[in-house]
Amino acid sequence: MTAKVTVVIPTINNEKDIEDCLKGLQKQTYKDFEILLVDGYSKDKTVEIGKKYGAKVVYDDGHTRAHACNTALKHVKTSYIAFTDADCIPMPDWLEEIMKEFEENGNIAGVGGPNYAPPSDSDFAKAVDVVYSSRLVTGTARYGRIYEETREIEHNPGCNAAYKTEVLKKVGFDDELPTAEDVVADYNIIRNGGILYFTPKAVVWHHRRNNLKGFWKQIYRYGLGRAMANKKYKELFNLFHIMPSSAIILFPVFTIIAFLSLLCCKFIFYLWAVSIVVYLVSCLYGAIASYSKYKNLKTIIIALFLIPIAHLAWGIGYLQGMRK
Repeated sequence: MTAKVTVVIPTINNEKDIEDCLKGLQKQTYKDFEILLVDGYSKDKTVEIGKKYGAKVVYDDGHTRAHACNTALKHVKTSYIAFTDADCIPMPDWLEEIMKEFEENGNIAGVGGPNYAPPSDSDFAKAVDVVYSSRLVTGTARYGRIYEETREIEHNPGCNAAYKTEVLKKVGFDDELPTAEDVVADYNIIRNGGILYFTPKAVVWHHRRNNLKGFWKQIYRYGLGRAMANKKYKELFNLFHIMPSSAIILFPVFTIIAFLSLLCCKFIFYLWAVSIVVYLVSCLYGAIASYSKYKNLKTIIIALFLIPIAHLAWGIGYLQGMRK
């Protein structure tokens, strides 16, 4: 298949990562593509590096990834559009595998693939990969799931997704959302009769957050964006989304009651203690059962502590999103 593809990369101050991403694109076995950086007026060398690798640069004055993607859609003239992030490294056959799916399944609107932490990531970042690949954190979301076969799917994360341009232009992105814009776009494509595929062969490495602050901020924003998306698109709501927020509200009350019960009814206190043990065991199981290829004793132990932090960050973000 020789159709031309535009690879879109939203950027802002990504000089530490963007060169590896562009080097990955430079090695693509599928050659008929162009690179479009949609830059939020970076103050570092992001744009300079992008131009060095032949990328076209347009500027975006919005404050969300969705706004940057909509800006990209205004400039894309090719029949196909692919998205990745500045902190991703596409494998050499990434575009080739994507375009094979479009060629072999001409009725599909879009296709994406898995994203893994690269081998060069730190142990902490690999533990984050374990967390992101755990059903106890991602729930029903596709982000952490890795399938072994090509299949129809409801969503492909924006760090590794491609579409027929005409289809995506019809739905666009909700640029009011700080995150989850890719979920909503895929939802609108399917609602309009489009079909999305996942292929395990179209792989990108995706750097994970390598410190607790970055991890917290990212999960918080995921919760914030998902709450805002659920308010606007009620069909996307899932009970799993509100469980961390519910726990944040109810658990302190349960704790107070449990300690007060020591004066008259120790059963409630024991129930409180057992609930904590069950939760921690569930977190351990969530880490052990993760889809991540980086599971080992060290990353599982780190993940055991990160999963509760993820639940707390998501829950606070979700509550904040419901207020907006």
